[in-house]
Amino acid sequence: LLLAGLSIALLRAKNSERLVFSFSWVLLALLPVSELVPVGARYSDLLLYLGMCGLSIGLADATQSLAMTLKPPSRTRNYVLVFGALLLFVLGLTSFSWTGVWADDLSLWSHGVHHNPNSVTANLNFGNALRSSGRKEDGCVQLEKAWALVDVQEAPGSASRIAYNLGNCAREQGQWDLAAERYQKSSQLSSGGFLPARFNLATTYGASGRADLGLAETKR
Repeated sequence: LLLAGLSIALLRAKNSERLVFSFSWVLLALLPVSELVPVGARYSDLLLYLGMCGLSIGLADATQSLAMTLKPPSRTRNYVLVFGALLLFVLGLTSFSWTGVWADDLSLWSHGVHHNPNSVTANLNFGNALRSSGRKEDGCVQLEKAWALVDVQEAPGSASRIAYNLGNCAREQGQWDLAAERYQKSSQLSSGGFLPARFNLATTYGASGRADLGLAETKR
């Protein structure tokens, strides 16, 4: 309600240039992740935070416009300032308390699995975080949990990623046939669109002495 009220006040602001600037900032920041244009960026989800800069500028203008419109008495203005300061203080403490959770992928996704053990995404990412930290066996066990949870029919994309990472686990352990089986499953679930699975399948065939199959896979 506060955001809606400030937005209405912003629309009434006389300085339309700053209004256009704020909204343009948000729209341009979201453009790379909107999938409206064929532009991709690595870690593009992080670009979502850039839109908050434009939103913050807009809300600052909205607050100023609202104050100028209502012209509250000084006592009311002081109450608002005190309330705003307390709100920022509480939000600051809350944000700081989460810094440990956001320290790295391992702490983030272990937190996710702890609070939602049935989350496929949390288990998948926690498994990969464990493997990246050197705990490869624990990571593979976690990936098996993710595979047990995923609905292959409802979420083939997630299932394809899990199968791919399980293939990597099997390959690291020298289980070539199992690795090839899981890469095949990953490729099948993505309708052949997940190229890392096809590439690893080809190289797995080659490493296991089946170069003919690996060559055939590269020509598909």
